Amino acid sequence: MNRFASSTPLRLAIMIALLCLSACGDDPDSTPGDITPPTRRGVIQVGQGSGLEPIGLMDVAPDGTIFAGQSRGGMRRFDADGANVQVLPIHLSAWGDRFAVSRDRIYALNPFAKRIAVFDWLGVPLHDFSFEASELFDDFPEFDLAVTPDNILYLLDPRVRRVQKLTSTGDVLAVWGSRGIGPGEMEYPGNIEVDSQGRVVILDLDLWRVQRYSGTGQLDRTWDLVRTIEYGSFLRGDLAVDAHDQPLVLETPTEPSRVVTLEANGVGAMTWFVPPE
Repeated sequence: MNRFASSTPLRLAIMIALLCLSACGDDPDSTPGDITPPTRRGVIQVGQGSGLEPIGLMDVAPDGTIFAGQSRGGMRRFDADGANVQVLPIHLSAWGDRFAVSRDRIYALNPFAKRIAVFDWLGVPLHDFSFEASELFDDFPEFDLAVTPDNILYLLDPRVRRVQKLTSTGDVLAVWGSRGIGPGEMEYPGNIEVDSQGRVVILDLDLWRVQRYSGTGQLDRTWDLVRTIEYGSFLRGDLAVDAHDQPLVLETPTEPSRVVTLEANGVGAMTWFVPPE
């Protein structure tokens, strides 16, 4: 794990492009300034010239504390305004292991060992457990992980379009998911999140849609994304849920980052830019 002196100035350029889903249009008076930053997962890049390596996936705890995995392993913890708090002794592999944060635990998913390690917020290991994986998993290591504030886990297996609901010790509470293009079905689920009410939100990269489910898989709502020539037929991005339980789709960061707001009918309404640092 790479370590940096805590006195090193950290300039974070948060370059997150958000495709806000159609629910943003529920408020007819909404403006670009009304868009709430994501409160779960996004992409952070270190500002140019800071001397620090890029940071990859992040998750945000219920109190706003940010946990960011470094691209070459390791994890850093920041307070809600981005100030550096500390480097945690948690190793994440160069393959970009997924992790999720509850109000008092960090869950790190090791895709090749098919295990989830559990840590406290200081990075102290507590225990770990194995999970079931699809047969072709080693050729396609893109599991995703989400957790509720009270430590209920949701593990997404894209190969078999399956979601496992787990306790904090790995006991299976429910398993659901099916392949298809109909309501509630999944063709290529890429990312999973859970909102403050315990509802599961899944981004389907192939169908360009987000679906929200109950914790046991009952479909609650669907948002369709506008397909663009720029991104072709296969969406690239990540998923977040904001402080108001609004699902957000995050594009691959660009310079400058683009924010597109979609009306309730799914038609692009406005585009504005966040200049790079």
